Amino acid sequence: MTSCVDRYQKIITQLKYGKDQDKKIAIDLCNEELFYFQKKYVPGAVIDEWLEGMVNYLPYFNEKGDNL
Repeated sequence: MTSCVDRYQKIITQLKYGKDQDKKIAIDLCNEELFYFQKKYVPGAVIDEWLEGMVNYLPYFNEKGDNL
């Protein structure tokens, strides 16, 4: 968990959020976090915090395709 957080903090400050490559890196980080959740490698409080960060960063679409 510490390694993931350290790598995230190094990467996230360098992202420009407009570049396709940066978007891919951010999605890869989220996928890695989801893997840790699924395997229960991190405590529930960490999962909640990481999910909140994902929700704040990633777009969220409804059934109509509207970005909420």
